[in-house]
Amino acid sequence: MQPVDQALVKRGFADPGIRLVFVGKEAHVRQALAEDPALLNLLPLRLTLESDNGRVRISSDDLAMWRENLPSASPVLQQWEDELSAILSDYAGK
Repeated sequence: MQPVDQALVKRGFADPGIRLVFVGKEAHVRQALAEDPALLNLLPLRLTLESDNGRVRISSDDLAMWRENLPSASPVLQQWEDELSAILSDYAGK
């Protein structure tokens, strides 16, 4: 449970069932700075997990949109997307 969730529940609010996971590496920052400092807006990489009726929905930033707007950064963005996919695959037990 995240501290903000505990603070909400302690004050009588329902647990929102949302968890944020931040994924970051120093290498990501170096890659972003070398490719295009605008990519720093994506760091750390984020995953949002939302529990709803026993199901978990996971979402992240849309890196495809960034690839369209910064085509030269496509390899870096693809690498980050692959890392997020690998984490999600591990979570799903694949």
